[in-house]
Order: sequence, then C-alpha cells, then structure tokens
Amino acid sequence: MTGKQKLKTNMLLIALLILSLIFVSVLSFEKVKQDMNGSKAEDIDGSEAELVEEQEPAVSADLITENRPYWYLLIAGKEEQKTLFQYIDNCSASDQEKQSMKQSMADIWSRYPDNITEKDYQALELVDTKVGEYLNDTYGKIYTREE
Repeated sequence: MTGKQKLKTNMLLIALLILSLIFVSVLSFEKVKQDMNGSKAEDIDGSEAELVEEQEPAVSADLITENRPYWYLLIAGKEEQKTLFQYIDNCSASDQEKQSMKQSMADIWSRYPDNITEKDYQALELVDTKVGEYLNDTYGKIYTREE
C-alpha cells in the first residue's frame, strides 16, 4: 500500500467512526425522547416509574423583584428574623433607630404579603441600608485584598 492509499483508508475509517458515533447519539436521544414522551419509564430495578414534566413557576422572579424589591427581608423565616434583629442590634444607629427598625420589621412581617404599603418600603430600605453597611464593614474586609 502506498502512502496515499493508507491516508485514504485512514480517512475513510475516521469518517465511518464519526458517522457511527453520530448515529448512536441520535438513536440514544430518540430513546430518551420516547421515554420522556411516554408516561412511564423503567427504573433501575425493572419497576416502572411515573415521569412528571417540570412545572413552570407560577410567578416569575422578575415580577417578585420588580414589585417587591426587598423580598428577601419579607420572606424571612423565624431564624432569619432573629439573625436580622442581631444585625440591627449591631449596626451603626442609635438605640431608638434600632428599636424602631425592629418594630417596623415585626409589624411588616405580621401583615405580609397582603398589606404592604409604600411606607413599609421606606422602612425596608432603611433596614437594608443599615444592615448592609454593618455586614460590609464587618465582613467585607475579609473578602477584599488589603494592601
């Protein structure tokens, strides 16, 4: 065999290998697609399992952040509320401001989600700003490079 014939043979083998890989990939995809379209699929142990389509969220994240910019404060659970109150206690504000922020937050949480007012968003903004400053002053230095 000459050099040109070997090259042609090698190229033909490579082309066949690539075509067979594509063929196997397409067949595998079709099998997965059929399994997903059918209502049942075989589990590892041979039993059948019901396949469920993924549901779209009822409310998009964009609407939540546009309509409720401080949603992360609004949805705080009991542990997060305690932590937020600790952050408020440690932030740079007068004792009266700290007490007012904590009372505002407790009031807002008691009325959330149905009765939030524009005034509540002003209180949320103040809490967000003061707590953000505290966290940045306390923990921001850890993550920045000091020169």
